[in-house]
Amino acid sequence: MFLDHINKIKYYLTIAIFFWLIGSLAIILIPKGEISLFVNQYHHSFLDKLFIGATWVGEIWITLAIVFGLILFYNIHTGIGIGIIMALTGLIIQGLKRLVFTDHMRPGAFFGEEAGIHYIEGLEIHTMYSFPSGHTTAAFTLFTLLALLAKQKKWQFALFFTALMVGFSRIYLIQHFFIDIYAGSMLGISLAIVSFYVFNKYFPAKEGSVINKPLIRLEKKNDHTAQEIY
Repeated sequence: MFLDHINKIKYYLTIAIFFWLIGSLAIILIPKGEISLFVNQYHHSFLDKLFIGATWVGEIWITLAIVFGLILFYNIHTGIGIGIIMALTGLIIQGLKRLVFTDHMRPGAFFGEEAGIHYIEGLEIHTMYSFPSGHTTAAFTLFTLLALLAKQKKWQFALFFTALMVGFSRIYLIQHFFIDIYAGSMLGISLAIVSFYVFNKYFPAKEGSVINKPLIRLEKKNDHTAQEIY
């Protein structure tokens, strides 16, 4: 069954593996921080707004909205499962940042007052707990889970590049290094696949179960029953 999950997102994983191979070369060959500086020099007011929006996709509010949408329109069991997985992902991210990689500075602290860095006015620039990127990990966890639900391969491509855009935004906004989003993508995809498999294996929704349907259908059924009673 685990391999079935892998096979479901083979196109998604193919792109991910290609990204990891290219990314590993970049990490080995390019000094830390150079990618951040290179990306940042091509700043523009339109890109500022675009990547602020992209980074927002990695925020908890987007996750909550998607989880609620899944519960309401797709499947209660699946929505709850993804909500639990995302909560656990958040705990793992913070544990790694604050207990394991506590001394990893973010670009803002790493570069200091180096001239030429473009900071967006009004945007808070964090200085510590750089590794791994929380936004990137959360985005890749969430969008990998959605890829596991998607039936058409075109959605797998779209979901991967949406998650990658979140990661890229963290570099553009001088919040993370490339290695932070690289690790975040690996961690997010791994957590999503393993957690989704474990949840469905040990907490499956039984056939005909009240939670094995969208909430909106459950409400309609209740309304119908109420009309019959009265």
